[in-house]
Amino acid sequence: MAVPKVCGIETEYGVALRGAADANPVLASSMLINAYVEHRKVGWDFEDESPGRDARGFAREGAAPPEIETHLVNTVLTNGARYYVDHAHPEYSTPECADALELVCADKAGERILARSMRAAHRLLGSGQEIVVYKNNTDGKGNSYGTHENYLVDRSVPFATLVRQLLPWFVTRQVFTGAGKVGGENGTGHTGYQLSQRADFFEEEVGLETTLKRPIVNTRDEPHADPQKYRRLHVIVGDANLCEVATFLKVGATALLLAMTEDDFIDRTTPSSRRCRRCARCRTTPRAAPRSSSWTAALSPPSTSNGSSCGWHRSTPTTSASRRWEARRSASRCWSGGKLLSPRSSGTR
Repeated sequence: MAVPKVCGIETEYGVALRGAADANPVLASSMLINAYVEHRKVGWDFEDESPGRDARGFAREGAAPPEIETHLVNTVLTNGARYYVDHAHPEYSTPECADALELVCADKAGERILARSMRAAHRLLGSGQEIVVYKNNTDGKGNSYGTHENYLVDRSVPFATLVRQLLPWFVTRQVFTGAGKVGGENGTGHTGYQLSQRADFFEEEVGLETTLKRPIVNTRDEPHADPQKYRRLHVIVGDANLCEVATFLKVGATALLLAMTEDDFIDRTTPSSRRCRRCARCRTTPRAAPRSSSWTAALSPPSTSNGSSCGWHRSTPTTSASRRWEARRSASRCWSGGKLLSPRSSGTR
């Protein structure tokens, strides 16, 4: 049975100090956070920090794990979030959340806290100066900063299994979770609109680094929990989203994939998926063979009696009501080049 998917998001915000002769981003980030917390600081305990530990049990020669910067501003807020300076950015790390909806609320709270921080810092700045923050992932000049997700995962699942399931997912989910940008960076050449802000900055499939030679699947093994039972999957491939729906789908769908991986659900659906895709008529999601699992209990295969080749269709409706329903459904849709389109979207307006 999959472990509960405790999750969180860490967002590095872009920062700019306008109207100052020395626009130092580290100074601006420190001033921003100090202005918000004032004298109510609660320090962060660095004792269990180990960003250099690799889930593969080894580190590639030349790998550069992030350094622990204990000298910069670092505080815990009353909502359980961590608010600190990371390299040259203000970073807001949500508290641990029990589900995707709770995490969306916590992430949105971070945006409000950054907005209040800007107003608080404005009172400390000189005339004509202001600190501005951006929830994005690139400055358009070749620099990228991260929005990292974290998920509680069962330690018993081999890391190689996670990599096999996550690589295609992380590549394809940017279709509905990417924040979008115009132009290319990091030597990718000229381009127009892109779905993802971060994609230009990933150069490896699997690795430990987070600031150079960034990998699609990050191997940092820093669970912040019982290391014998759990691992913390550290996801660095995502974009910073202002759209709450995109954040909800990004986190919720990833948590579902991880739970299915822990329950060995995905591998058991593979044979039926092959049978299904070879049948042009099949429109039913493949289902795993029965097993004592919370996933398969709700996803038992449909019974069939029409002798279909793949075994996943239902019989043709025989009642008059079913026939009328099928006729209406067929009239409302049309196929064009293998893509399902409504009459309006097929150029018939």
